Amino acid sequence: MIRFLRRSVTNPGLLLVILIAATVGGMLWVVKATVTQQDKLFILHSQEMVVSGLEQRQQQLVGALREYSMWDAMAENANQQPLDTEWLKYNMSGSAFANQSANIQAIVDRQQQINYLLLDGKLVAPNTKTDTLTHIIATFYPLADHYSPYSKTPPPLGYVKVTEAGADVYYLVIMEPIVPENGVKVPRNGRFLLFASALDSAWVGTLGENFRLLEPQIRARASALEPNVALRNPQGAVQGYLTWRLDMPGHRTFSSMLPSMGGLLLILVTIAALLARLASHLQSSQLAQAVRLAAQGDALRSLALSKDAIPTSQAYAEEAAVLARLTLQLPHLSVWELGDNRQTLTCKALIEQPRGLSAFGHTIERGHAPWLFDLLDTKTGLVLPHVMPAENPSYWVNMGGAGALLAMPTLVRDQAIGVVLAMSPWPRQWWPDETNFLASIADMLALSIESQARKRAEQELAQRIYFDELTQLPNRIYLGQRAQELLLKPHQPQQYVCVLVNVEGLVLINDKYGVATGDQLLVGVAKRLAYFCASSELVGRVGDSRFALVLDLARGANLRERMDMLFGFFSSPVNTQDISLLARLNIGASYLQDPTGWALALHNAEIALHALHRSNRENTWLEYSLEHHAAEQQERALREDLQQALERKELFLLYQPIINLASGNVGGAEALIRWQHPARGLIGPDTFIPLAEATGYIYFIGLWVLREAVRQVKAWQEDTATPLTMSVNVSMIQLEHRGFAEDVCRVLLEEDVSVNRLELEVTEGIALSSAPEVEENLIHFRKHKIGLAIDDFGTGYASFSYLRRFEVGKLKIDRMFLDGVPDKKRSTNLVKMIIAMGHTLNAQVTGEGIETPEQATFLRQAGCEFGQGFLFSRPLTVDNFAKQLNEIYRVS
Repeated sequence: MIRFLRRSVTNPGLLLVILIAATVGGMLWVVKATVTQQDKLFILHSQEMVVSGLEQRQQQLVGALREYSMWDAMAENANQQPLDTEWLKYNMSGSAFANQSANIQAIVDRQQQINYLLLDGKLVAPNTKTDTLTHIIATFYPLADHYSPYSKTPPPLGYVKVTEAGADVYYLVIMEPIVPENGVKVPRNGRFLLFASALDSAWVGTLGENFRLLEPQIRARASALEPNVALRNPQGAVQGYLTWRLDMPGHRTFSSMLPSMGGLLLILVTIAALLARLASHLQSSQLAQAVRLAAQGDALRSLALSKDAIPTSQAYAEEAAVLARLTLQLPHLSVWELGDNRQTLTCKALIEQPRGLSAFGHTIERGHAPWLFDLLDTKTGLVLPHVMPAENPSYWVNMGGAGALLAMPTLVRDQAIGVVLAMSPWPRQWWPDETNFLASIADMLALSIESQARKRAEQELAQRIYFDELTQLPNRIYLGQRAQELLLKPHQPQQYVCVLVNVEGLVLINDKYGVATGDQLLVGVAKRLAYFCASSELVGRVGDSRFALVLDLARGANLRERMDMLFGFFSSPVNTQDISLLARLNIGASYLQDPTGWALALHNAEIALHALHRSNRENTWLEYSLEHHAAEQQERALREDLQQALERKELFLLYQPIINLASGNVGGAEALIRWQHPARGLIGPDTFIPLAEATGYIYFIGLWVLREAVRQVKAWQEDTATPLTMSVNVSMIQLEHRGFAEDVCRVLLEEDVSVNRLELEVTEGIALSSAPEVEENLIHFRKHKIGLAIDDFGTGYASFSYLRRFEVGKLKIDRMFLDGVPDKKRSTNLVKMIIAMGHTLNAQVTGEGIETPEQATFLRQAGCEFGQGFLFSRPLTVDNFAKQLNEIYRVS
């Protein structure tokens, strides 16, 4: 043995043969172990599929039974004494057999007697199949008697074996109590429903076809060597086994491999004899490879060093093409980029010498070179030492006269975006180092593309972080940084002023014309503001409808002159895609005192802007002063006090009578809220209602007003037996609240007040709202016949076409239209037109602000039904209103 080993060591050929034989033997052992394990896994997978199929069949039978066992009508008719068989004939037919193969459907009482029986979907006598059913019921009844369908425990379900006509028959059975759908306990004297599905040869054959089982069958016993699944009853006892055969893929594969492995052993021995002859050739090829690797390494280093120096991916591709062609010493090398549609390649770089090769041109379509696009789709390289188009002429087209091809895809994030193509005019062998080198060139091109993309992404990220996406102006953060940089320059601090511009009415524009039109208006405003500012001045967008400017007053114009110039820029409408809109601006201004005072100046400008809003001024500007700051502080304190006003019972209601102009009687009242502040005295709604709307507290105040008002109208009606209608003002904030209509109905129900005693007053702005919550609330009001009135009609934006869809019950003419009535013809005609419009809408009309008998007489003669104003009464307390309730107001 020692002599043999010494001979083997000194004879490399013999040693190689031994190693090959050992390798093949080891491979056979590994393959044998692998296929054995594969067969075991195949059997286990087959068993899992069959178990899954059986569980699916069980769930189907459970679902079929539950459609009847948990059914109110079934519980009522099947559990009564005596059993309603006529109802069962009509409602419990053979559908369960037809759909779920429930061969046995039986209703069983608590004496384990069958009261109703269907076999194969047909009604039969209860004593049919007595032995079978007796065995099944005896097995399942103890479990069903203690089972509740309302629990989450598994139902009494399992397999049972019975003997019919001398043969074993297996059934899948479920038995449950018959209960109502929404009960909690099983009826004490209720019956049970039993479904049984036979596991006959047809079912077993179908299971075998579904899971590709060979010779499936159910037997009483099973061999440990064959795949099987035990069929157990609910108590866990095995009733039988479902067995089958399998065509083992591992065994079949191993048997087919043996001849090949023997041939492989023979081939390897032959190869061993040739290896000695190849040794010298290998040595020379290794030397040539070393030379190539050195050249390739130099080229790749040069390309890597120039990656950051070359500014564009196009120039980098040209540099890479030059280096790669010189290194590989080929007449053609090109770099191509895949288009976004993945159907076209565009040439980014082409280095070619005329050696019988023809260039593709600047573009390649998928249909012109399918072989090239295939490597992009598969993301694999193409190494073709000998091009033979004749073998598949429809595939190998437009080869450019090449004899050999080498192509590598450019992959960015595992996505092919291009290809590097090398071509030789004659067939040749591509060395692995050449393939790797071209793949490295493709990888470096990918890195360059990713680097360029990263730089673009960083620029886009900076754009998103520091600039407004819609207007492309600096946002609040970036504008503040630039303002501080500007103020740090050697200038006088008082030369700069912060100007805050607010585009008024943007919400109405969005509601009426759409958000796209509103965005276009903002873009137009941004462009004009940017054009207005000089190079040393700043502009940015700091809110939805707000822009901030930093103006340099050292340019020769004072603040008033600059503001006049700014409003002059907006004297003409801003053109949008669908309409031209005149931008209405409010501007607050505040001087910048020091380099760190940008945030304070912006805040002060906002305070000045708030002062304009409080004074209801528009299209003007205001410079910040300490008085504005004090007013802002006062408003903030008032807003905080308002949060506690309801709890402190500081809010109260007054009621102004609404007069029937025809009879002169009181027809109703309008609830008017007031605030008795402990320190500031009586505060009117014009002061605190906007604060409540701004904070959202208006919703809770509105519900309180509604409840107090309907409660009061009920009390008056009970005391005087006079039918009155209570009008309650509703804010748009309330209408835009989901569930507001339900809250109104709930208050009416809780206070026991009829819906025809309530009228909700809304403004014309409701007609312009596109909020879905408003539409939902209005639909709810119409459904419950709660009346709506348009308050201050004629002062808003609604048109006749808008109002027709709201089914309003009343229009209230604003007091401003009655100033010239009845003396001025234009005023009287306008009021008559409004009254006619209301009647066209099938709405009654109320005149507000009536102060003279002549106004009342005119309105009555013009057809106006109701009147309200100081002529009749000022807003009254509850006690004073009750005193005057029975008085009759006559209009002369």
